[in-house]
Amino acid sequence: MLKKIKLDQLKDNPFQPRFHVSIDDPDIVELAKSIDENGLIQTIKVSYDQTDGKYFVMFGHRRVMAYKRLGRKEIEAIVSDIDAHSKESRFTALVENLQRKNLNPVEIAKAYQDALDSGLSLTELANKIGKSKPEISRSIKILDLNQKIHDYYAMHKAARKDETLLYELSNCVKDKDKQYELFIMYQESKIGRQELLRMVKTLKPKKSKEVMVENDFKIAYDHQGIKLRASFLTSMDEKKKEAFEKAIKEVMDSFRL
Repeated sequence: MLKKIKLDQLKDNPFQPRFHVSIDDPDIVELAKSIDENGLIQTIKVSYDQTDGKYFVMFGHRRVMAYKRLGRKEIEAIVSDIDAHSKESRFTALVENLQRKNLNPVEIAKAYQDALDSGLSLTELANKIGKSKPEISRSIKILDLNQKIHDYYAMHKAARKDETLLYELSNCVKDKDKQYELFIMYQESKIGRQELLRMVKTLKPKKSKEVMVENDFKIAYDHQGIKLRASFLTSMDEKKKEAFEKAIKEVMDSFRL
């Protein structure tokens, strides 16, 4: 159904992955000028919320902001018959916004997380958007990065977008301040992408290994062969002591290879 809706009856979709957009944003200023000169070329789409009688903007958020900048009071919209709080409504908003080409990696990751929080399973989301589950999980991992990186993307529209690099930063570098330091070096072209990736991977915490010997004791050690610890599961007689020492020697020899 097509109808004119007052702007004060519209509200942001909570699953809208675009953040920090104001009527003074350069993109909104440009869009407002275009609408003022050429009219609204593409109608927005909304869904009715029975809880308060208002409408969620399913897609067309930027056009609404442009109308507000122009001082308009109402806008023409297609009213969907989909329940505003249904999975289908949330997913529709997600897909429409993910189709935009200028979303940054943080916005995409937030959109995926919002979809999962709304009740979609990872499998459902992957099937609907044509991405693998590991791809989506890697993207969401970006949200663990230092909040300053999120804020940087919000304030710098021309920021370099590299989902793989952001994932590696999140996965390998646990120090939040170091994450931001390396991120800024990359954004300011003080370090190349490949060099930064190599550096990041060297910062990944090393997992310890364990060697079980006759189920009586175990040796846990790191990849540098520096830290060795043994936990004894039973009292150690001479035979077990000999086996233990042999196991330690094998471990140390493996590091010399």
